[in-house]
Amino acid sequence: MAAPRDVGILGLYLYFPRYLVEQSDLEAADGVPGKYTSGLGQRQLGFCGDREDVVSMGATAMLRLMEAYGVDAAEVGKLEVGTETAVDRSKSVMSYLMEHLNARGNTSAQGADNVHGCYGGTAALFHAADWVCGPSWDGRLAVVVATDVAVYEAGSSARATGGAGAVAMLVGPDAPLALEPPPWRGHFSAHAFDFFKPLSSPAFPVVDGPATLLWYARASDACGAAMHEAAARAGCGGGCGGKHCGGNGIGNGLQPQLQQQVEQRQRCCAALLPQFAYYLAHAPFNKLVRKTFARLALQDALRCARSCGRGCSAEGAAAPAAGGAEAAAGAPWAAACNGCGTPALHVRGSRGVACVAAGAVAVMAAPAGPAQAEAGSGGGSGSSGSGAAACSGVMALPPCAAGLDPQALPDSSITDKALERAAVEASAELYDRMAAAGAAVQRRLGNLYTASLYSGLAGLLESHAGGAGGASEDGGGGGGGAAALLGRRLLLFSYGSGVQASLFALRARAGSGRFTLEALTQRQDVRRRLDGRLRRPAAAFAAAMAAFHAGHAAAPFQPEGEVGDLEPGAVYLERVDAAHRRHYARAPR
Repeated sequence: MAAPRDVGILGLYLYFPRYLVEQSDLEAADGVPGKYTSGLGQRQLGFCGDREDVVSMGATAMLRLMEAYGVDAAEVGKLEVGTETAVDRSKSVMSYLMEHLNARGNTSAQGADNVHGCYGGTAALFHAADWVCGPSWDGRLAVVVATDVAVYEAGSSARATGGAGAVAMLVGPDAPLALEPPPWRGHFSAHAFDFFKPLSSPAFPVVDGPATLLWYARASDACGAAMHEAAARAGCGGGCGGKHCGGNGIGNGLQPQLQQQVEQRQRCCAALLPQFAYYLAHAPFNKLVRKTFARLALQDALRCARSCGRGCSAEGAAAPAAGGAEAAAGAPWAAACNGCGTPALHVRGSRGVACVAAGAVAVMAAPAGPAQAEAGSGGGSGSSGSGAAACSGVMALPPCAAGLDPQALPDSSITDKALERAAVEASAELYDRMAAAGAAVQRRLGNLYTASLYSGLAGLLESHAGGAGGASEDGGGGGGGAAALLGRRLLLFSYGSGVQASLFALRARAGSGRFTLEALTQRQDVRRRLDGRLRRPAAAFAAAMAAFHAGHAAAPFQPEGEVGDLEPGAVYLERVDAAHRRHYARAPR
């Protein structure tokens, strides 16, 4: 059997319950106008009744995924689950899901639950991919299910950040969303009590809100620094054209000596975000995602300023450096570089001048005379080979951030509200282009814990379906059809309290057969289902949360929710018997 290549996500399906409450209704009920909409950046919160739980939602997502892609149960060799809302302290959710594979003749799939806060879905994805890449792979597909119910007790400031849903993913070779290998990964782990669920409090978590926000930012900073350092060590500054860079070929076509000088300076000045087309993150609430994205952009701006000896203009081009006779004289090549005017960023060859900034290389048209531009180069972030701006894709550096170390941002920078506002404002255009498309769905669903990150991925994919995308209402950077994603990288940040976090990359490919990029974008059906949900008042939401608490460990238990409110074909909880055994059924399709 040939060694698998381009292992990653073959197919994806997002499932969520049909009940929703408007955040504005929760604000009115709680007497806090604007707190959840403007303050948290959320629009709606999805929740389930007593007929649905992590098992039923995970089963629905898995079955819908298999049906959408024509996958037979016999094709599944691995089933990994990520959840932090387990219904049993020993029996895994995975074993409950096996009931559906068993009914279709499969008793040989291996797997287990992955439990670590909101990180479990990513752990399951990595484990599934490692299985496909490893010596134990038997040629079959892996299924990953991330499923959770996020609930908080009445009166908690976190209650508006709840949610419910599940994502199922098929994992295998020749994937339209291939997991990028190192150096495009950064990890962070620590011991913290920012959020946990002690056995004495099984229904609701113990939450330290300020600590959660602090650790989330720390983890993102550390992951960004780790990925940047790994990419620099691998010579992948802005895309070396080598194996780690997916053959982007930035700077290819330069004379060998010039190319060597370009790559040397490129590694010093490389920015991280310009290497990616889109950004997705675990989303407890949208404002946290915005702020954390701004810190990644801040790291890039600091790298640009530190490496190049100058800051960047608001337009993303470099501000002229102080001094330098060639720059002061207004050299023709400087004008071609959109006013960069920084000799240190340029490498002059016998046939042209290369501009090296923020990891992008553009070969500038040289003035008539002794040197002509090297033909045929280009590529890279914002570079067309005909005069891209220096520091393309890097935000302007807020003056209050000057002097900070991008590889070791201090905690004081996290709590500095002036810096936070400045960074969010300076990175707003980048956020709209890179992150808004995926965040649009998260703003309407709420926090799905282990499934949160991947709900954003589903929304981003649908925004490239060719029609009205899931993010169009938010003005995000989606759209353009599947072809607009082809060959581009996605940057994903996964966080789980406690703490475990990863920053990793997916590369969009055409795929083949059943599993194509076109199919991934066309089969989400997220927007229609979001719009078709049943709006409930704040009082109904409060009643559902109380019922969840009351029935969490009850046995026997008979759910009272209307099966008719579920989506056709949804799996639901039928009953819990006196021995705490849970029994499920499937709604008519």
